[in-house]
Amino acid sequence: MDIVAANSLDDAGRTTVARRYVDAAESWLRKLIHHQLHAARGASYLTTGGILKKPETEKLKVKIASDPARYAREVDATSFEQTKKIICHVDRWGQHFRPALHSAYPLGREQCELFLDRLIAIRNDLQHGRPCSVRQLEQAICYTNDLSDAVKAFFREQSMARQYDVPMFVRYIDSLGNESRLEGVPTDISTRNIDWRRHGRGDLYPGETLVAEVEVDQTFDRSGYEVSWTLYGYDKHSGTKAVVPIENVHVGEQLELTFEVVSDRDWHRSAGIDDRLTLLFRVLPPS
Repeated sequence: MDIVAANSLDDAGRTTVARRYVDAAESWLRKLIHHQLHAARGASYLTTGGILKKPETEKLKVKIASDPARYAREVDATSFEQTKKIICHVDRWGQHFRPALHSAYPLGREQCELFLDRLIAIRNDLQHGRPCSVRQLEQAICYTNDLSDAVKAFFREQSMARQYDVPMFVRYIDSLGNESRLEGVPTDISTRNIDWRRHGRGDLYPGETLVAEVEVDQTFDRSGYEVSWTLYGYDKHSGTKAVVPIENVHVGEQLELTFEVVSDRDWHRSAGIDDRLTLLFRVLPPS
């Protein structure tokens, strides 16, 4: 979304868009931390590496143990404040993070800390229900784009970028309470599934309504792609939100809800689409 379009939004619209951009910033920071510290210290880089203070480390262990599927990487359990602390530490900045973030923060660690603090302040206002000003929305968009562009460029240099730079899903939520930032979900379209029957709340009953929603990487212009959803691959509907009344005809061991995104380019990542995410549920017989 560009700044002109953002300025036309009402309070609720600004809040929604700003929250998505701030979430995207957190996601990029976690990708970077995991890539750099996992390579340097192994999979337990936060819980055994002495990076966080002992009380924080113990809380992190408890959080990870409470939902291992959600926190597949240790960094997924951190707060925004903790990601900033990890990246902006005087010792770790130069060794692990300056090369990736120099283009966004050419003045160094202090500049990085300043701009992350500004994003955290916006996030805190949003969490406490305060209205999002036009200026805050502009900052959320600009600061997140600066950050994501720097990290993408770093990954390209490290030969880690996607060969196909296309809009992809970055978050899923539904009315059952399931939520995923898709960090541990395969990016290959043929296996990009989440089976909520095994890892979450996957049971539905006739008479219920499943409401599910996806978010696309906010660093792509919303006008440049279309999102649709289907049940079992039939009866396509437009939009990022699926509303599915559950009926007797849906009873069975596997209900498949699929979202797809297609960019306006003349080429696509696979068979005419750029990303697909399939969610699996079970519909139990009426009692």
